[in-house]
Amino acid sequence: MIMQGIDTFESIFQKVFSGEHKYNLCECYTDHGWIKESYESYLHRIYGIAVKLETALADLPAGSWIGIKAANSPYWAALFWALMMRGYRLVIIDNNGNEAFLNNVAENAVISVMICSDMNTPTNVKKLPFAELIASEPADSYQSDRAFADKIALCTSGTTGTPKIFIHTGKQFGAQINNVLARYQESDSLRFLLEDTKKNMFSMFPFHHISALMSIFIYELLHGTMVTTETVNISNVITAIREAGVQIAYSVPMIWESVVRNIIGKYQKADAETFRAVLGDQLGFVIMGAAKANPETLALFDSVGIFSSQAYGMTEIGSLTSNTNRFIDMRTNGSVGTVDSDVYEARIYHDDGTITEEGEGELIVAGDIVFAGRLIGGKEVPAELFMGKYFFTGDHVRIENKSLFVLGRNKDVILNSSGENIYPDELEAFFSEIKAYSDSYVVVGVSEHPVLAAFVPDQEKADAVMRVLNRKNHDLPVFKRLRAAYFTDQPLPATSSGKIKKNAIREYIITGNELFRKAEIKGES
Repeated sequence: MIMQGIDTFESIFQKVFSGEHKYNLCECYTDHGWIKESYESYLHRIYGIAVKLETALADLPAGSWIGIKAANSPYWAALFWALMMRGYRLVIIDNNGNEAFLNNVAENAVISVMICSDMNTPTNVKKLPFAELIASEPADSYQSDRAFADKIALCTSGTTGTPKIFIHTGKQFGAQINNVLARYQESDSLRFLLEDTKKNMFSMFPFHHISALMSIFIYELLHGTMVTTETVNISNVITAIREAGVQIAYSVPMIWESVVRNIIGKYQKADAETFRAVLGDQLGFVIMGAAKANPETLALFDSVGIFSSQAYGMTEIGSLTSNTNRFIDMRTNGSVGTVDSDVYEARIYHDDGTITEEGEGELIVAGDIVFAGRLIGGKEVPAELFMGKYFFTGDHVRIENKSLFVLGRNKDVILNSSGENIYPDELEAFFSEIKAYSDSYVVVGVSEHPVLAAFVPDQEKADAVMRVLNRKNHDLPVFKRLRAAYFTDQPLPATSSGKIKKNAIREYIITGNELFRKAEIKGES
């Protein structure tokens, strides 16, 4: 299914709120009961927020970048649309970002204002209260005197206050939406999502995550209902899914594994009757994204009559693919779906520079789904300056009979079990102080966690490196900390051009090669 005419954010907005709407736009489970909004009442809230923004940001010109750093809320999207209506470009920021992270984003995006759930957020940028804006009195109509904005920016998770900030326009999001809708159309098991029937969708992703944004746009375009919880914990998630009659639910695999443990731990069984009693009779589709799904979890959901799937995507390209094969053994074989698409082109890049349609190597992607540019040093840098025809994903994969198998991450990105990206180059910069003792060191991913490998010629220098690591490691968020250091008194393996062979080092560490000796780091957990 290709939805025509969604190539700007304004066109997406217009299509969402056009026509008749049989069901609510959103339903949010809170400690005080349910908040429910129809499409019509939600549109009036958007208008009301836009009116409020005219006064609150009277001196801020259209085209300025504004940051949204807010917890999930049923009215998060209302603020999003109102800001776009006022002509502002939006940087969507992790609500848990620390001071260094926030200031780096503000500097690179030249953010004029940051809208925050927590007004104690440490940043030098002017702040406006999220709660006050979304509480604006609804308005019957609104006529903006500005052009509808068409750019948003999403941040990678970052590690040391240096996130990468990727720009998307309506063209990219329209293509990404159609990429997902085409998969639903082609799947016998999921085509029901496109029918004119009640569709309650639950997403546990925070709204700064591209998966959450995609869910909002897709299901609003399909005139479905977005179900959320004010507080995200397993108990509330289960209650919201059951009471709202959720049919489609998205989250990282870790959350679904917690749901399974919760049910089995409480009822001591994992049969269909128990799962349905806990999760409701309507839940028909569970999708696991942002990290590798456990085949046993996929199979368990399938065994109780809930179609389960794992998806693959990233901030830069949206949801590339998902495994929607109707046979469970084809969904637990490691494949994240097929890359036979009219929306994008996926290829394999080999170390010798050749590009093939199938085989093993780095996944590269071309098409309108690829990000439009980056924000660096206050400037919008076009994507063409970072790549040629293809975007290099950094994933080591195999494509076989059009099926995509993700084998691991390359030197640039580590993906942990919660779906967060960890960038080794940023960690290497964070620990740059050790250059005084080792001019050859790298960070690699081992069992989804970062470790440091370094060439140190003697014990004295190794001790000095450890003092630096022990002192600085605890300053990082827990899941981003180095888990160990590995030292060698031999030069690190490198190519003829001097590039360190990270894959070889990772293999040495995993296999316990005597070339490296392990040193434990304080503050690793």
